[in-house]
Amino acid sequence: MLGIAYFDELERSLEFIRQTPDLSLDEKRRFFKNANTNLGISALCLSGGASFGYYHFGVVKAFFDAGLLPRVITGTSAGGLIAAFMCCYTDEELKVMLVPELADRISACEETFDVWMKRFLKTGARFDSVAWARKRIDIRTPTKLLNYITAPDTVIWSTLLASAAVPGILNPVVIMQKLKDGSIVPWNWGSRFKDGSLRVDIPVQSLNLYFNVTHPVVSQVNPHVHLFFFAPRGSAGKPVAHRKGKGKS
Repeated sequence: MLGIAYFDELERSLEFIRQTPDLSLDEKRRFFKNANTNLGISALCLSGGASFGYYHFGVVKAFFDAGLLPRVITGTSAGGLIAAFMCCYTDEELKVMLVPELADRISACEETFDVWMKRFLKTGARFDSVAWARKRIDIRTPTKLLNYITAPDTVIWSTLLASAAVPGILNPVVIMQKLKDGSIVPWNWGSRFKDGSLRVDIPVQSLNLYFNVTHPVVSQVNPHVHLFFFAPRGSAGKPVAHRKGKGKS
């Protein structure tokens, strides 16, 4: 309750400063700029979780419909697909697309089991990286780019493939980047990348470092977290699993 009271008081204070006639517009701008630096911002973090990632659609839709979707959204593996979806379209486009019928348009797992098995025995992976790349490219619009700070020129469809490259499911892939002349070439000297959700499912430290995120809102659907991670008081990426006298559930 103390935490809730603190944030309620903080909200009232900020609203008072926004409306008070005793400060000029420039003074208010400087104040809110400094407050943004000191208090930090919120980010929506979507975990991995394969088909459990469908749950993320309900979370992002709830935030979107309420007008509370954070400016910073991050995702790993399945969460990365939903994060990229939310960040590549305008609000007007999302109003049309973010509907239950969207599930019928997701065709990543449309192949039959016998096709999966033959590919797995031949390549050691369940899915075809090239086929997934074709699905991720939007032929109607120019290729869009990812994180403007850490990798400003990497291409989103290739980074999504890397984020979803779970060993045994999808082979490691080379992330691609777009040069100034429009050509697509390998990024980071052609190094291959794979899914990192088993090691760092929610990149809290990186979000804080690059975007000053101090209030991560986590949608955690990855089942392995419950089995292998525990934080007595709970934290992003490490939810409280049970009581047993070790904190609040």
